[in-house]
Amino acid sequence: MKGGAHQVKSLGAQVEQELIQLRASSCDEHQDEQVKIYCCDCNESICLMCSAVKHRSHNSVEIPEAANNFRPRVDDDDKAILCLLPYLLCILVLDFTWYNLWATIVEFLHHTTLPISVSF
Repeated sequence: MKGGAHQVKSLGAQVEQELIQLRASSCDEHQDEQVKIYCCDCNESICLMCSAVKHRSHNSVEIPEAANNFRPRVDDDDKAILCLLPYLLCILVLDFTWYNLWATIVEFLHHTTLPISVSF
């Protein structure tokens, strides 16, 4: 297909693989290397070079396996957050109600001519 100065490709498996490669993260230490391993001891994604040199004696797994290991924890966190949302909503409503009540009282006191005295 003709696309001027740009190369236009129909979407397909090849383009999908190219996009995956473009999105892949490169190693902080070795910019020309893609991260492929997750170091469980350091909690970071590393390249094969780092795995062989700096993280040689560390526990590590491939990134997809690490993602699968984290998935249940993320799901549990999601459930915990969802359980708290109704309470948060109640707090927000109460806070808004108290604010409106306070604003009404202040407005009333601002316009009142009644003598108000407070004694303790």
